[in-house]
Amino acid sequence: MPRRCSVEQCHILKNKIKCTLFKAPKEVNILTAWNEAVSKANGKSSIAHYVCQNHFSAADLISVNNNYPGDLNVC
Repeated sequence: MPRRCSVEQCHILKNKIKCTLFKAPKEVNILTAWNEAVSKANGKSSIAHYVCQNHFSAADLISVNNNYPGDLNVC
């Protein structure tokens, strides 16, 4: 099954634009909140498997800087 945003009216899904997808959390309380939010957006009971970056505010996202060999500071 291909990965896609669980929000049915997501324009990313309709336009087949590539973006970051976040997998539903395993922690029950957070997963429940995700399912409630997706259900509200879809207008019906839904289970969120993945949600794309467009349904989060910038403050919700944490940028991670990967260290690659060229990025290391050598003394």
